[in-house]
Amino acid sequence: LHPVQPHHVAMATSRKREEGKRDDNPQTSQCLPSVSDSDLLPASKRKKIIIIDKE
Repeated sequence: LHPVQPHHVAMATSRKREEGKRDDNPQTSQCLPSVSDSDLLPASKRKKIIIIDKE
């Protein structure tokens, strides 16, 4: 049981680390550009709408 527990824990931690890295990398890589694009697109649209409303 002693050798099995640490090995099992090591596998779980390694899997969690791999999953965390895999989850963090794609999420951050996708979120950063997607958020920046989504912020820029609506911002430009909002600015155009605001200008149209003001005009």
